[in-house]
Amino acid sequence: MSARRTRQQTKRTYFKGEHEYLVGQEAHLKRRLEIFRNAGGEATIFDGETVEEIQPATCQGCVEPHLVGWNEGEWHHNIKSRGGKRCDCAKCGLFLCPAIHEFYRNKVIPVIQR
Repeated sequence: MSARRTRQQTKRTYFKGEHEYLVGQEAHLKRRLEIFRNAGGEATIFDGETVEEIQPATCQGCVEPHLVGWNEGEWHHNIKSRGGKRCDCAKCGLFLCPAIHEFYRNKVIPVIQR
């Protein structure tokens, strides 16, 4: 059995250097929520998969700040991909509106300090 298949079956997070790679839907949902909160949003997870938005986040990619909700926003992995796998750590993640996410797909965005 390949190492990749073993990781998927055991659903364990693994690290390569300073980068973290998540395995499993629940781990990804929790990290997306963390990135959403880092962008100023607030939401709660119910029954392990349902998310209720309390407050929208601020798009972290647009020059003009604007709000973006949980359902319409996108998790952007702001790091170069290595072999198709993207780092899932919170420090490499941004929460973006769909237009900016599509524009910067597979590209690193210069981070805007607010």
